[in-house]
Amino acid sequence: MIISTPMRAGRFRLALALMGCASTAMVLPMTAAAQAASARFDIQSQPLATALAAFSQQSGIDIVGGVAIPDIRTTAVTGTMAPAEALSRLLAGSGISYRFTNAGDVVLERAPQAADGTVLLGPVRVTDSTPGAAREEASAWAPVEGYVARRTASATKTDTPLIEVPQIVNIVTADQLTATGAQSVGQALRYTPGVYAERTGSIIADDNLTIRGFTARTYVDGTRQPRGDLTTAQIDPFGLERVEILKGPSSVLYGRSAPGGIANLVRKRPTAEAQGEVELLAGSYSRFQGKIDISTPFDSEGVFSGRIVGLARDSRTQMDHIDDNRVFVAGSLAWRPSADTDLNLFASYQDDKTGAGSFFAEGTLLPNPNGPVPSDVYLGSSTDGYLREQWLLGYRLDHDFGNGIRIRSSADYTDTAASIQYPLVYGLGDDFRTATRYLGITPEDFQSLTLDNSVEFAFDTGAIGHRILVGYDFMTAKANRDDIPIYYGDETYVDVDIYNPDNSPGELGDRYTQLYFTQRQHGLYLQDQIAVDRLRITLGIRHDWAATQGWTSYFPTPEYRQRDSKLTGRAGAVYLFDNGFAPFVNFSTSFEPEPGATRAGLPFEPLTGRQFEAGLRFQPPSENLSITASVFDIEQRNVLAPDPTDWQFSVQIGRVRSRGVEIEAKASLAAGLDATAAFSHTDARVRESSETGTPVGNRLHFVPPTQASLWADYRFGGEDPVGVSLGGGVRYVSRQEGDAANNPDLRIPSSTIFDARIGFDLSQLFGWGEGLTAQINANNLFDRRYVTGCNSSFYAFCYLGQRRTLMGSIAYKW
Repeated sequence: MIISTPMRAGRFRLALALMGCASTAMVLPMTAAAQAASARFDIQSQPLATALAAFSQQSGIDIVGGVAIPDIRTTAVTGTMAPAEALSRLLAGSGISYRFTNAGDVVLERAPQAADGTVLLGPVRVTDSTPGAAREEASAWAPVEGYVARRTASATKTDTPLIEVPQIVNIVTADQLTATGAQSVGQALRYTPGVYAERTGSIIADDNLTIRGFTARTYVDGTRQPRGDLTTAQIDPFGLERVEILKGPSSVLYGRSAPGGIANLVRKRPTAEAQGEVELLAGSYSRFQGKIDISTPFDSEGVFSGRIVGLARDSRTQMDHIDDNRVFVAGSLAWRPSADTDLNLFASYQDDKTGAGSFFAEGTLLPNPNGPVPSDVYLGSSTDGYLREQWLLGYRLDHDFGNGIRIRSSADYTDTAASIQYPLVYGLGDDFRTATRYLGITPEDFQSLTLDNSVEFAFDTGAIGHRILVGYDFMTAKANRDDIPIYYGDETYVDVDIYNPDNSPGELGDRYTQLYFTQRQHGLYLQDQIAVDRLRITLGIRHDWAATQGWTSYFPTPEYRQRDSKLTGRAGAVYLFDNGFAPFVNFSTSFEPEPGATRAGLPFEPLTGRQFEAGLRFQPPSENLSITASVFDIEQRNVLAPDPTDWQFSVQIGRVRSRGVEIEAKASLAAGLDATAAFSHTDARVRESSETGTPVGNRLHFVPPTQASLWADYRFGGEDPVGVSLGGGVRYVSRQEGDAANNPDLRIPSSTIFDARIGFDLSQLFGWGEGLTAQINANNLFDRRYVTGCNSSFYAFCYLGQRRTLMGSIAYKW
């Protein structure tokens, strides 16, 4: 529910918009002073009567009225917010409503009820519509207005104010996704510190992310996205409410994970009020795209609601014979019979046809006597492609029993079938243009089922508040991969001209199995979020049991069976100052099973990681601004290194260390400015290895030491917009290593890329077309040709970054 307030003349149109959005809900009158003023609240979970007394003392507002106060416990209310928002949270699920009679008095009233006694009033949410004022979204899964999110569940699996989390969480909101024109999760993270999201250049078939020096996995609403051997599930960013990057080891909540962090994708959910959007887009490389997003309640009380999100795209890419076609449909249903229960059902389908390709270092990173290789050259056949079809079904249940007890339950089932037809090209000849090519098709399918159930207990022990989370999760997954060679006559290996390749298709050979595997993991976790005055402490411990078995032609011993068991933990603390500063520290650990065995046949031990981190957040109470700065030290052990006695095997004596600093600032200000700025420096190096392995002291590749970025979007007119907005950004990536050996010839130069945007609101600009907007985005505005990453095994190959792309769109929202 949105409670609107009287506005000054300069905010009149914004007030009308808020009133229109609230037309289907109950509007409670209140004074502007009561809504706009913010205060720091620190009310722990306790009986409602004493919680209301604490509210009155901390806000200076007198509570009057003759309604009986039920004997129930409230949830904890902490942080800086409007008094009305704090009171709404305390009264959620109590059957009591309220109204302000003046700035200093509030009357409690019995909420309206249906004939069966059901309370019709849902959870009251107060929105401060003052431009640039600090805004608290309704929950960690709710939409965020602007670029500044203030709540998250990624770091704790509970709905927690971001300022109380003792760990870095970077959040990219849907508004930022729209403004920057992101077409993939990787593109959405271009302006996020410590994340390298374009290691494979213009290829966006998979979200290949490096966080703090380590390859990261993606999650959807806290559920690990499955992957096969070469392919992975993916979700279109239009289906997301936000993208959250949880930095550092996260095994204490999610089990197996890399020590750098994870990416958690938060899906759109049905909204309490009807809303919709349709958009048509056209752009470079014959790109045509349509999108639709409709959310509506199914009854007057908002008990049942639904949402449908869809996208269809037909597009070429900068590389010949590679498409970027997609059909994406996501539906969700919500059942919210009261403020205590929230059940969401999800189903999505995605069908992709895209591709992948790379280039020799000679002609891209290195000079070639024949000149630079054109960025549109594709070395495979015209029938190549990366085909993927995936289904995802799941639910999320959140129920508050009262008295501080809440349960959460979730499940996701994913079924993905993929096929990659791509070239393997090596052996560049003396003429620097003739190479040997192998073409094959790799069909792969994988399925996964994930369950997560937890119980939260909120209570006090004297002056100490506790939110204890006890949970159990389970994951099972299986995958199999085949290979099909492609023949040209009787040959599978043929010559190819890397400047003018023959892209004609060949004939399919016999299909054979390359690998299959099954994985199981189940874990028990315990977490306590402790509040002592202004101090917030988070403690967690988890034990995991993981098993993997399968067959592969990769290892000298084809069949393998592996069981791992590991204990991980986390401890962190935050101190909340009145002025919005919040220093924090944390220590956390991680583990990742490593399939395979030593030369002696002993299974590999899991990779283990640990992190020390310290930082400072600043979220001023009166501004919609968030600034974070942190330093970190991560170490990963049991890293594989070549066996000095037999190159076919590996030994686990490797150790890598990543240390660095990160700074991020986000703002959505009254002057009409939305901005995000980021800086990171990451020193990731090998610290131990074998005699024949990567030399100690070498930097990890795909890890630029320094990244910096700035994106700003300005709406002309500020609080009285005129209908025109202008945005732009710059992204800097420093020089980085092109391979694990740190070959100086493969060192990738730094790059600086500029992006731009212009937007129009037709109703503000011309006085007609309410809800119509238009936008033009230009990525890589000056068409810089640059290399994003390289690798080398038998030969050196590199990826080229996305060349200049222009996209224009027109959208209608209601």
